[in-house]
Amino acid sequence: MASTSPARAFGAADNLDATVLYPVLGIDGRIVSGFEGSEETGMAITAGDVELGSGTVSSRLSGIEAGDFRPLLVIGDKPDDNMPDVPTLTELGLTGENKELAAAHLDLQNMGRMVWAPPGVPADTLAALQDAFAAASKNKDFLAKIEKADEAVDFTPGDEAKQVASEVLDAPERYKALLRQAFEAG
Repeated sequence: MASTSPARAFGAADNLDATVLYPVLGIDGRIVSGFEGSEETGMAITAGDVELGSGTVSSRLSGIEAGDFRPLLVIGDKPDDNMPDVPTLTELGLTGENKELAAAHLDLQNMGRMVWAPPGVPADTLAALQDAFAAASKNKDFLAKIEKADEAVDFTPGDEAKQVASEVLDAPERYKALLRQAFEAG
């Protein structure tokens, strides 16, 4: 980094990423929160008000393509097709607790944006809801609209979603402490 001041990031999902990944990656950073969504955070990066930020590829791709953002890391375990030369979190050779914290963070990332039902929903209602979402994820008209919006559907069936949630709930105590820190600060 060219800056002599500590790296800064901003709130929301970026706050979670920074709170977890700064210590894992050894980044001396200060988290700057209060931005109102990805457009405002993108402007802060472009203006140089912050030195680091994170976000979904879809929310950052136009800035990357315009040269406003430089991708440094894919917070995932697979390279992104849009930037295959950018290293993934799992490719960094982390060890010990840092590897465990990174894995727990990837579990949380893999949850994506899920739709949840409360405990006690009757089994037949739950099955109907799961079937409806599965059908929607394959509906050609729906998928065409999603593609036109330059978005993607990454459908996870109910049983798999439950497994991902269980992995997040079983995260190391240090990871849970970092999440609490992120929510208390943000």
